[in-house]
Amino acid sequence: MEITYTISADGTAITCRRCGLVSYHPMDIATRYCGNCHVFHDALQSPDARSADALLNEVARLRKALNAACHALLSYAHGNSAPDLALEVAEMIESTLKAGIE
Repeated sequence: MEITYTISADGTAITCRRCGLVSYHPMDIATRYCGNCHVFHDALQSPDARSADALLNEVARLRKALNAACHALLSYAHGNSAPDLALEVAEMIESTLKAGIE
């Protein structure tokens, strides 16, 4: 299966090989997401073609998403208001869930 993205050597950027978009957003890097193509690169591979390492990486990305949601909720519990953070986390989780059922 063709690799459709590259991660910079220092881990601070992801480049989509389909459209050329470069993103420095930590969630795009963690979830291997292209905001221009609206795809999660790992989802482009069939589940049968994924290696054990790819599945472990997917689990790690899901744990990061849950961790981000947990921190956002804890922030609200302490009286902080961050609607931009809430929207960002909600959209990321929604996209992750949709990618898992397609």
